[in-house]
Amino acid sequence: MKYLIDNIVAFDDKNGLLENKKSGTSVVLSTTAIRILSFLLKNQGVVLSRDEFFETVWDAYGQEASNNSLNQYLSVLRKAFRNVGLEHEIIITVPKQGFLIKVNVDYDEEDVSTLSEQNFTYVKPEPEPLDTTTSPDDVEITEETRFLDDSGSNEIPKQNSPVFDKKYYFLNAFLGLIFIFTIIFVFQYWPSTSRVIPTVQLHSIGKVDSCPVFSLYESSEEMTQAKMNIARGMILEHKLPCIPNAIYIFQPDDMFVYNQMGRVMLSRCTARKNDPLHGLAGCKDIYIYEK
Repeated sequence: MKYLIDNIVAFDDKNGLLENKKSGTSVVLSTTAIRILSFLLKNQGVVLSRDEFFETVWDAYGQEASNNSLNQYLSVLRKAFRNVGLEHEIIITVPKQGFLIKVNVDYDEEDVSTLSEQNFTYVKPEPEPLDTTTSPDDVEITEETRFLDDSGSNEIPKQNSPVFDKKYYFLNAFLGLIFIFTIIFVFQYWPSTSRVIPTVQLHSIGKVDSCPVFSLYESSEEMTQAKMNIARGMILEHKLPCIPNAIYIFQPDDMFVYNQMGRVMLSRCTARKNDPLHGLAGCKDIYIYEK
């Protein structure tokens, strides 16, 4: 589902992209933040309690929730809205009740079923007029049908020349071959956007020695500090020390941050010497999944 917030900011709940349509400024939200924002937008103007958030965002996916985690993600969403140009308060806290989102929301999704049948006009073909001047008894079926013109003379109708028909046959065949080869060329050789590796924006969360540490999603200050503590421990445990011209990419899921159980990814990548900001020469990856 795609949403248009206050006619300015677009949000796609499939990839978590929050983008200002005028300035082009964008932020990519994490999975849990996507669920929270989608839940708010689907219930725009309705006060949602903390228990409703816990059931919809965490319990439904087999995860444990807490008041602290909900507060952290609401803080991240408020900061994300400010980063894309919405300075006014978007997510409102209602004391002792819960939270609501107060914006104008449009759903950027075409519903084919809403098309009215009045847009289509069916024209019933008129039947061909019957020739009432000729009775069946006046027609004699023979191997060669002749037509009687007004002068009373019998004339055999002219048939299309075989040479003329053959010329059109070869022309149609030639055009068909051109069409087929064009389709093959487009699908085989034309550059496809599906073959382009998408770029991902990295967010700095700190440093280990001289090597910067990045995360795939933006986090609050408290969450950033928690991630850095886990990253330092994993770097020591798995013997991935900082080396010259290298960076770390670290991404744990929420369960791992709070309970040390879940998925976590740590990569030490060496940047290209001639282009350190736009390319990596190689990475050593560690991926952990604990039940």
